[in-house]
Amino acid sequence: MISQDSKSHTRITKNMKILAISLYYKPIWPGFGTRTPELFVDQLANLGNNVILYTGRVPKEKQFHPEFSEKKSIQEIGKGKIKINRLWSPNLSHEGFLSRFFVYSLFVSQVFFKILFSKNFDSALLLHPFPPFFVPILYLLKIKNIKSIIMQADLWPDNVWELKVITNKTFYNLIKKFTIKAFQLSDLVLTITDEIKIKMLNYKIDSKKILVFELAIDTEVFRPITISKKSNSKFTVLYNGIFSPNYDFDIILNSSKLLDDEDIEIILAGD
Repeated sequence: MISQDSKSHTRITKNMKILAISLYYKPIWPGFGTRTPELFVDQLANLGNNVILYTGRVPKEKQFHPEFSEKKSIQEIGKGKIKINRLWSPNLSHEGFLSRFFVYSLFVSQVFFKILFSKNFDSALLLHPFPPFFVPILYLLKIKNIKSIIMQADLWPDNVWELKVITNKTFYNLIKKFTIKAFQLSDLVLTITDEIKIKMLNYKIDSKKILVFELAIDTEVFRPITISKKSNSKFTVLYNGIFSPNYDFDIILNSSKLLDDEDIEIILAGD
């Protein structure tokens, strides 16, 4: 598991019993699954750890594979195993604040009682839902002396304010307090960019507690091709994802200005 020793050095250990919590896991469907939980959970198993995963049930219309309808299943990946426990979740839209709040709260409540009556784990990885929902679980993990790690791919709660998911300032400040409390209770916070870490430091979170875990590309799967000058093919750079206000697209836009004279097209596609 990713951890930090007394000298704040990052290390990955193996042969651990890891609790992973993510409402979304597989399959990868909009609103019912994201790549981040899959990548983290699968890689932990691939390194030789045994992962116990609590995740949500996949709605019937999304169950394109029999395994997604099973309450419990086991996957073997690399030298480790993933024991998947799918908890019941209502077949509601995951759009809108009230609907999300109900679904997330119900899922976290079920996980809380699962942990309360389960054997101890070496550590816990909290992937989804968002930090404020994890506060009760983090207190429980403290009592059970289980190390906890929060994965923070987006800056919370800043992003929901900028996206106007929440517009009431008083309510936003309340959520911000619970978010900061979640970061304070956790032993480690993982994030994907230095920019997010810098903004999180404004919350007065200990910098040694925040670890930047940069996203990367698998160069064995995606390899750049060589295009000769005689070829009519155009070199294309593609971004396919979400246009979040917290994502810094200036680096792409500025790069495109520097490449005005090159036969390169840059495509940004997303929501």
